[in-house]
Amino acid sequence: MKTLTHREKKLLYILLLLLVCVGGWLLLIQPSLTKQRYLKSEYDTLKGTYQTLESSQMDYSTLDEDMMNAANKYAELSERFYKTTFNSEDVDDLYTKKTVNYALLPLDLSIKFTVTDPIKPFAEQEEEEEAKTETKTEELTVEEMLASKVMPCYEVTQRVRGLPGNVYSYIEDMNSDKGMQLTTMVATPSTTVDGQYEFTLTFILYLI
Repeated sequence: MKTLTHREKKLLYILLLLLVCVGGWLLLIQPSLTKQRYLKSEYDTLKGTYQTLESSQMDYSTLDEDMMNAANKYAELSERFYKTTFNSEDVDDLYTKKTVNYALLPLDLSIKFTVTDPIKPFAEQEEEEEAKTETKTEELTVEEMLASKVMPCYEVTQRVRGLPGNVYSYIEDMNSDKGMQLTTMVATPSTTVDGQYEFTLTFILYLI
């Protein structure tokens, strides 16, 4: 058997060292680098998703305050329009104050408690129109009216004097409230003040 020379042994050691380095790179370092790149890419994706969700989420820091303000507003509107204890004095005060706010002179105000028919499908309304009979609703209490599915309301007839533009602004303001509706309007020139008119307005003020 031939003995390796010192030079051959040296070359063999160098080759073995290279094999160890290449094997370590292929078996250990390269898979680790590949996994590290994959994990970094996944991390960047998750980070971008988190930032998107964070920027789009709602701010709940003022939720309690917003809910309280909404509840107070609802209570205010309910107290003003949607209650069965809304009496004639409340109605008189509401319409008189609104009239004065638009520089109109109140001449007369009449308030009548009445009811309106409930909203029904068109076909059902046609059938009822054919066999409609008069009902004595003035003898019913508010609770009985609600149980019979009719809508209690006030019919407010108001006579005012003023400029047409002020009256139209007043009507627009009143109609902006969903709890009331203008049904008729009659205008005649004023016999006492030139340039002004006397308006007779009829509103329906719903109580529910």
